[in-house]
Amino acid sequence: MDIRPVDMPELRREITSMLRVPGPRLWRTSARAVHEDEGHLLAHALQGAEGGELFFVAPDMLELARVAAQSMPEFVLEAQDLPSRRGVMVLGGSGLAVTDRPGAVQAVVWEDAGLAGYIYPLSATRDLMGGSPSRIPGRLVSVGDVAVCQFGRVIENGGATLETIRVIKAAWLLMQQSLAAVSEIEPDRAARRRAARGRYKPRPVRVIELRRPAHSGSGDGSREFHHQWIVRGHWRQQWYPARKVHRPVWIAPHIKGPEGAPLLGGEKVYAWKR
Repeated sequence: MDIRPVDMPELRREITSMLRVPGPRLWRTSARAVHEDEGHLLAHALQGAEGGELFFVAPDMLELARVAAQSMPEFVLEAQDLPSRRGVMVLGGSGLAVTDRPGAVQAVVWEDAGLAGYIYPLSATRDLMGGSPSRIPGRLVSVGDVAVCQFGRVIENGGATLETIRVIKAAWLLMQQSLAAVSEIEPDRAARRRAARGRYKPRPVRVIELRRPAHSGSGDGSREFHHQWIVRGHWRQQWYPARKVHRPVWIAPHIKGPEGAPLLGGEKVYAWKR
């Protein structure tokens, strides 16, 4: 399912409508995290969907997050790592395919509830929860898992698929770096008309795309090089004194060496997409 950034205000309303439908959600959290009843989880999901900011991760940015997540160092998620206290984030294109799921995760809803955070993956596939297809209206349905992140403690992944949560965490880190280009779009004319009929005011959407990598220098200024070479993308741990924590920072793949010199290697690297 291809969701556009301009669709997100309307999509938010569909998600909140879905969450208001009575009946069991079949949400799961890990026993290692915390035990939450259905009503508690539903309340946090509704608050995250109704009051959250809207983010759209472009397909190229999602692909980078997926690749980078494979080598991302482990870290305990804290409230300051979230892009906003509450939010809805759509994963562009075909979403995030998960190895142990029949469909793809297309969006996430989250809320920072103080001592803990709640992350709800959503999918366009209606039978992810097992059994007959869901009758819940709207484009997206819960995949049945909730990640409960107890801030300041090692327990953070809850019952949600670890692979999904790693990519989401990587995307949140990358969104805060200079390699991300953040733009804000307003709803188009058709979306504004639908909002007027539905008697709600659509909010702007922040679109997260890859910024074109800056041209790199010729290498070490104290040495003369006669070739170019590829520096692969990798994570580096960076200390944040104000927070007193280390956080992974992605060093984008780039070419070093004098411009016009022959390129050494032939090594396959991650390709930047636009």
